[in-house]
Amino acid sequence: MYLAKRSVNTVYMGMHDITADVREELAKSGVKNGILHVSMLHSTAGLVVCAKDEASRRDVMAAIERMVPTRVDFKHRETASDAGGHVKTALTNSQISFIVEDGKLAIGDGQAIVFAEYDGPRPRAFYVSVIEG
Repeated sequence: MYLAKRSVNTVYMGMHDITADVREELAKSGVKNGILHVSMLHSTAGLVVCAKDEASRRDVMAAIERMVPTRVDFKHRETASDAGGHVKTALTNSQISFIVEDGKLAIGDGQAIVFAEYDGPRPRAFYVSVIEG
């Protein structure tokens, strides 16, 4: 098994494309066929697969914000963005897996792996593990 930790500096409600980082770690692993897993250990951020163009990422974040608007009536009241971020994380992913075939990530040409920040800005981290299979 191969395991790496990567960092990302975020902005509030930002969508950060980490596809190149994930592909770099896959190349370092040397795995030709198996499973690649991305995991982040934060309660106010998420992992999303979406279209790779900037406008689409903005649309996704805007839709997430419409579903769970930042507001002050949450029971958890550290800050409005923090409380809403917990719900947004629960609705998106904190972990996501992909097939690895012939040393390549099985993801569509028009897709991106995105680290979504729902609170921040702050330094964040995510893990990439690759298991040969």
